[in-house]
Amino acid sequence: VADVVLISVPIDVTVEVIRRLGPLVRRDALLMDVTSIKAEPVKAMLEHSSASVIGTHPLFGPSVHSLQGQRVVLCPARGGDWVDWLRCMFHARGLVIRDATPE
Repeated sequence: VADVVLISVPIDVTVEVIRRLGPLVRRDALLMDVTSIKAEPVKAMLEHSSASVIGTHPLFGPSVHSLQGQRVVLCPARGGDWVDWLRCMFHARGLVIRDATPE
């Protein structure tokens, strides 16, 4: 019974994983992903879950040794309180946050 569910799977199965897991995520929880494309995953999260939804796209790879100064894109879709929480978590770790639409 997680408060935050983060989808981080290969891009070719992301939407299918969201379709399967989305209905299981609590309404008061956050469902988010970390894929490089946003439109389809965000659409799937909105359609297959009643939870808050935020798409994210880290603009750095797994080889970085620190989050300080790294950029991340947020695509808030549903759930204002969770957006504030996520911004605070990312900011506290030194990430530079940019907002964008899923498109």
